[in-house]
This record gives sequence, C-alpha cells and structure tokens, in this order.
Amino acid sequence: MGFYRYYYAKSTAYILYKFIDSKVLSDKDKIKALKNMKWFFQIKTKMDIPIISYTIDIITESIIKDEYDTVLNYFKILSEAREYMTGERREKMARPDYSKYK
Repeated sequence: MGFYRYYYAKSTAYILYKFIDSKVLSDKDKIKALKNMKWFFQIKTKMDIPIISYTIDIITESIIKDEYDTVLNYFKILSEAREYMTGERREKMARPDYSKYK
C-alpha cells in the first residue's frame, strides 16, 4: 500500500505544479479543470493519504472545500516563487520522499 500512497502524493504534486507553472491556462480554465478533477483530490481523504508538502495539502483541502479563490491565491504565490528557482529545485518540490509513505 505504501507505493500507491506515494504514487498518489507524487501525482497530486505533479498535477498541481503543472497548473501552477502554466502560462497558457487562465484562472477560469484552471478552476474549471480543478472542479472536474475534484474526485481525484478527494481520494486523499477517502484513503487517508498524507500529503507531506504543507502547501500542496492546503491546496488539495481548498479544492475539496470548493475554495477556489484560496487555490488561485496559492497558485499565484507559488508561481512567483518558482520563477526564481532552478529546474532541479522545481522538480524536487514535486517529488515527495518515498520513505515517508512506507
């Protein structure tokens, strides 16, 4: 079960960082897509999967609660911060530590 919990956490971070880094999607498009994907983010609660990244956890909780203004605010803050990071650092942010999911 540890591998699946890890893979879910990794997938969640990857998906959200793609939204955060997107320069193509408008806020309206992001919200529409996140609403359609809400079921995916609800798996975290249903399967009791911890999301170790504090910001990713806040974002997923906000999606589950339909608090999309909060989601967009976090997206903007993280997007600005990630602009100054190296590609390696951005990738590391999207990879949870496997040892925490065993």
